[in-house]
Amino acid sequence: MNNDLTVWGVGTSRTIRVLWMLAELGLEYDLHPIGSRTGETQEADFLRLNPRHKIPVLRHGEFVITESAAILQYLNETFPHPDIYLPIDAKSRARLAEWCYFIMTELDAGSLYVVRRHAGLKQVYGEAPSAVEAGKSYFLHNLGAMASRIGVESPYLLGEKLSTADILMTTCLEWALIEKLALPDNVMKYRNRVASRPAFKAALAKNFPE
Repeated sequence: MNNDLTVWGVGTSRTIRVLWMLAELGLEYDLHPIGSRTGETQEADFLRLNPRHKIPVLRHGEFVITESAAILQYLNETFPHPDIYLPIDAKSRARLAEWCYFIMTELDAGSLYVVRRHAGLKQVYGEAPSAVEAGKSYFLHNLGAMASRIGVESPYLLGEKLSTADILMTTCLEWALIEKLALPDNVMKYRNRVASRPAFKAALAKNFPE
C-alpha cells in the first residue's frame, strides 16, 4: 500500500529512529539516502523542506515534519499498530512524553551530542576534552538515575509493548556503546532485547548500508 511517505536522511543515530518506526509499522516509503555533512542538506530543494538543514525529514503527502522524536510521534498516531504502544489518555500521554523529553534532552542533546561535537566533529566545533568527559559523565549519571526503571519490571519502558520512547532510548544506548560507555547490566540486557527486533535490524541495514 502506498501511503505517500518520503524520508530524507541516513547514517546517523537520529535517522535510524524514523526508519525503525516505519519498519515496525510495516509502512512503505520512498527514501532519499542523503547524509548530514555531504552538502546535500544545503541544496535549495532540501532547504525548502527544512531550513535548518538537518536530517531526518518526513513528508506525508503535503505535510512535512522534522525532528526525529516528533516524526515518531506523528507516525505512531497517524498509523496506529496493535503491537506498538499508543497512549489513550492524558496521563499515559504524559508518561510517554516524560520519557521522550528526558531521553532527547538529557541523554541525546545534553550528553551524547556534546561528545559528538567535540570529539567526532572537533574539526568543526573545536576540541574540548573537558566538555567531552563532562558529557560522558552526565550521560552515565542520568542513565544511572533511571536504570532501575529500564527493563526491570517490564520488557519495555511503558509495559509490554514497544513505544516511541524505546526507539529513542535504544538508539541513544547504541550511540553510547559506540562512545565506549559502560552501561548498567540490566540496561544492557534491555538494549540487547530491543535491538534484537527484526524491524531494528532492517532499519540498521538501511541506515548504514555499508
